[in-house]
Amino acid sequence: MCRVRQSLKDQNFGQVYAIDFSSQNQSYLIATETGLYELPSTSFKNFKKIVEEKVTSLSINNDLNIRAYTTTSKLIFHFEISNTLRFEYLKGLSYVQINALSWRIQDQTLWVGSSKVASVFQFYKNSFFKEGFYYINWQLSGQQGLPVAEISTIQVDQNSNKVFLGGKYGVSVFDGEIQQITAVDDFNSKKQWQGVQQYASPQSPWKYFYQQRWMPTGTVLNYSLNEFGGIWVLTQYGVAHIYYEELTFEEKEAHNEQIIKDRHSILGYVTNANLKKPGDLSTSEEQQTSDNQGLWTNLYLAALSYKYKVTQDENVKKQAWEIFQSMERNYAVIPPKFYGLMAKAVMIKQDKLPDEKWRYSTNKGYEQFMYKGNASSDDVTSYFYAFPIFMEYVCETKAEKDLVLSYLIRTIDYIIENNYQLINVDGERTMWGFWDPENLNNNPEYYSEKCLNSMEILSFLAVAYKYSGNEKYSDEMNKFIKYGYIQNSLNWRYQDPADVNFSDDELGYMSLGAFFMVYEDQKPEFQQAFLQNLIRTFSIVQEYQPSWYIYITALSLAQNKSTKQYYSKIITQDLLDQAKQELTDWPTDWINWSVDNSQRLDLSKMRNPLEKYIEKNPNLTFMNYAIKKGERADNFYWNSDPYVIVNNGINGGSEFSTQPWLLPYWMSQYLEQIENDDIFAPLMVFANLLFVVCLLIFV
Repeated sequence: MCRVRQSLKDQNFGQVYAIDFSSQNQSYLIATETGLYELPSTSFKNFKKIVEEKVTSLSINNDLNIRAYTTTSKLIFHFEISNTLRFEYLKGLSYVQINALSWRIQDQTLWVGSSKVASVFQFYKNSFFKEGFYYINWQLSGQQGLPVAEISTIQVDQNSNKVFLGGKYGVSVFDGEIQQITAVDDFNSKKQWQGVQQYASPQSPWKYFYQQRWMPTGTVLNYSLNEFGGIWVLTQYGVAHIYYEELTFEEKEAHNEQIIKDRHSILGYVTNANLKKPGDLSTSEEQQTSDNQGLWTNLYLAALSYKYKVTQDENVKKQAWEIFQSMERNYAVIPPKFYGLMAKAVMIKQDKLPDEKWRYSTNKGYEQFMYKGNASSDDVTSYFYAFPIFMEYVCETKAEKDLVLSYLIRTIDYIIENNYQLINVDGERTMWGFWDPENLNNNPEYYSEKCLNSMEILSFLAVAYKYSGNEKYSDEMNKFIKYGYIQNSLNWRYQDPADVNFSDDELGYMSLGAFFMVYEDQKPEFQQAFLQNLIRTFSIVQEYQPSWYIYITALSLAQNKSTKQYYSKIITQDLLDQAKQELTDWPTDWINWSVDNSQRLDLSKMRNPLEKYIEKNPNLTFMNYAIKKGERADNFYWNSDPYVIVNNGINGGSEFSTQPWLLPYWMSQYLEQIENDDIFAPLMVFANLLFVVCLLIFV
């Protein structure tokens, strides 16, 4: 039964801002528009007003017996045991319009939210002071990692010690020790000081949730913590439940694998899932494709190949062969005249072609398909990256390997025969299919392709030479030396993020990965150049902690005898931890939501300095460094820009496929397998020797 003891409706409170309980005085305190009131828990009769002016926020620490509240001009601390007061004037950024107060008991800190910044007061017991305490105040803004201001509400989960700060721009969560944002850890260390220009980073103790990726848009009005460490968020336009779920990597892999099986495997190809209703996965279209169908499917083939190498699961092997057979279809639909060319995408035949780049296949047995032409360097590179991995880790017989190799040989021969250009079915060169010296070295229009495409063609030829044994391909590699292709390839990766096309990172690393699959069979001059290329490139890209590129680099060094000496020098445990952290932070929701991070305080921003971009968008800006994977504006595919601040996207209109996560994950498992083999191999040798010695003694 519920019973109302007594109503306070006759009290002239005006607006009520906060209510809290004092265990020291066994009373409730009520912060209102007309003052601060105290009400004994046992009776309403001794109701009294203890502060005469407006009190806008209130929070009580019953461990320390300290009340904190704000008036229009002061932040006041009432020490209940000594019955003394201390206060801070509401001046400066720290105290402009304080909206929220909340204690974190674990470290006895008071968190203060305002319209401009947040502040933390840390309390220490000390009998020297008459109050029995002193406190240190730290102001938190972007430099200390605070994502956004305009804070209107703060709650602390006293079980997990997470601090939730909500307001106009979503919810910021602090999940760490206070020293991570308030103290200089080591003045002698070369590491960046804690608390000094920390900003956002993948290692930051702050997390940020905003916009439709996480919640309905609009100001956060209130939220409620639940017993499992999650939070229900009420915004202007709806409610969201954000919660932390501990998943093992095995569980996350199964989740991401299921996404492909449910919505992204069309005719054995992996592609995006278009959603008829934004954000509603049940409205995924059955028939769909994209320009990157071949590339994405090949990356999935590579992921399955590593998975089979690690697990030896026959079902995985079967699945990998099914994917490979789909990629065979990309060649089979092309007219025989263009033997060696692959389709960019394939779909079931429709009454009407989508656009002029699509054609109906007339090849016997494939009349039910239509295909898209204009394959690019992206497509070719993905075949020369994925097929060798498939050959090495899935194919078991010579016949199987010869079958896979035949497609690579068809392609490289087709390119060579056409003067190192990819000729489309209309007889014209495809837009991006060229590796010839005339275009790369003598055409200023292709300055950004010069170095990358030089490296690509050398890696294609290296793969063809290794697996065919045909000196023809080695001779072709040698021809390119006089055209400066080795020198070109050394400097393919630009350093300024504003001058980088991140599709080039994807293509560059596939080319490096392909070459290092066949590294031991190449001539010393190419080995030296590609090793230097790998080291230089990795020194640049590791800043944004890309797990796939970390694992390509690690495996390139670890799996070749002549490069193992560089592995421990370049691949540190910190880097491997960063790669694992990216796989951890990667969202399990793959819907393509629009994201705008321009309101964030913790981003060091720069305007794109290139005139060609400024002319198109004078307000285009980038971050100087990358942030957590799940908070990036453009964050799922490997051609995404990790530094971009705004991604208008299609706001929930599609779901990405998950091979960008699956591939580095299974590479990480294979790397661990290699490392374990390296550890246990000497032990096995020793054990065998010991067995022989014991046997001889026994005899």
